[in-house]
Amino acid sequence: MDWSQFSVGAIAGTAGTWFLGVLKAGWEHWLEERKQRAADVRVIRVEEREEARKEAERQRKKDERLDQDEAALLMYKTQVKGCTDEMDAANIVAGMHSFFVQRPEYLKAQSNAAFLEKYPANLPDFVAYDTNYTFSLDELKSALELLCIRPPQR
Repeated sequence: MDWSQFSVGAIAGTAGTWFLGVLKAGWEHWLEERKQRAADVRVIRVEEREEARKEAERQRKKDERLDQDEAALLMYKTQVKGCTDEMDAANIVAGMHSFFVQRPEYLKAQSNAAFLEKYPANLPDFVAYDTNYTFSLDELKSALELLCIRPPQR
């Protein structure tokens, strides 16, 4: 046995062990990075799902409020349609004004604003005290059809 061969083998073995250690560390580092990226992606997806759930809940509450407001407006319309006397209808119109005061976002619809301008909140006073002021109950009932909460579907 030659010492030069032994040294070369020892050096090659040491170098091989070192090289495999570096490869193993690199491989483990690469796997750890993949695990970390996968964990980050999971966290991002959880946050996105949570945000989507919150948005869906906000939309559900908004739709629920729209349904309630639509029902309230329908109640006012039905009450006016059932009136046979101008004073009763004028009192209901005053109630409609308070409904729209509480929900000014519905005044963006031109028909709602035009209705409230044509039939003022103090309509019961006009009907009761102003003998020159008259309005047609049938005209009021037909004007009710233009009131809306949701924009018309296309």
